[in-house]
Amino acid sequence: ELTGDLRGRASGAPLSLRELAASSTRAELTLASIRVQDSPRPQWPLRLESSDGRFLLAGGPGEALRIEADRGGAFSLQLGGALPIRGTAAGQLRSGRIESICQVESLDIRVLNTVLAKAANIIRFNTGNATGTLRISGAINDPDWDGALDIRGAELVFVPSPDPVGPIDTRLVFEQKEFYLPRTATRSGRVPLEAEGTFYLDHWVPEALELFFYIEQTPGVHIRYTFGPVYADGYASGAVRVRSDETGVLVQGKVQANTCRVALEREAPAPAEGPPGAPLSVELQIETGRTVEFYWPAMTFPVLRAYARQGEKLSLRLDGDTGAFALLGDVQIRGGEIFYF
Repeated sequence: ELTGDLRGRASGAPLSLRELAASSTRAELTLASIRVQDSPRPQWPLRLESSDGRFLLAGGPGEALRIEADRGGAFSLQLGGALPIRGTAAGQLRSGRIESICQVESLDIRVLNTVLAKAANIIRFNTGNATGTLRISGAINDPDWDGALDIRGAELVFVPSPDPVGPIDTRLVFEQKEFYLPRTATRSGRVPLEAEGTFYLDHWVPEALELFFYIEQTPGVHIRYTFGPVYADGYASGAVRVRSDETGVLVQGKVQANTCRVALEREAPAPAEGPPGAPLSVELQIETGRTVEFYWPAMTFPVLRAYARQGEKLSLRLDGDTGAFALLGDVQIRGGEIFYF
């Protein structure tokens, strides 16, 4: 999220943008009080010029921004300097339609966190860079996107795990109103996994996403997270789907828990920091693997510790809207301990 105040002075400026390119205008502007994700940024000096049917807007930090257009609808855009997106675009705007080719020289992959904003409480990018070519065409209010961006050195945070996912070296492929991540091999900590996903665009705005993670190697990816009243610290293998749209975030999957300690009462705060994101719902089918232990009421000072048999089935459900929680299953216990104080 970027916010700021635009102020300045102009001479000869018309009252409408339509007349601007046909007029003779000079203006000096300042974009001040800039905040990006609530962090302050230096002000941007800008200049605006128009004459003989041409329009220019330029400035920013290190002359990072330059936009040119003419009364016929031809335009060009240059982004450089320290901006998170650097590159050029050129094309035509006419009769409510756009036709443009964009050359992306460098894209800070953290820009994609705007796509993931609703899912910020479960997934977000830490680092990475992308380059490529995109074609934007169609109705100006809802164009199609085609092309590809090559991603190098990206790192993804999956909040339930203390280990980041990466490095991710792959390609984002754009096709009309969506772009997708083909199935890509990477790691979480030292554990290999594969990921794929699709992102959906509507009127320039990312509306939904769907990501899949596949972990075949046991014991699996390290998980340390509080699911409603259940705190889990252990390892999981299997398949997980993350879906985010206007209704909230849903994590679904079928996993095997290994070397896992489970406390049946909240004893730790949610480990995630940052934007709260949309309501989080969880639907997981869990099979107990090796060394799954249940503690009650807490791991630190338990009254009961029980050891589950392998191959037992559990269902974990959490409704993000209502807070309703259920952990269902008939788990055979192979042993345990009762502590007296």
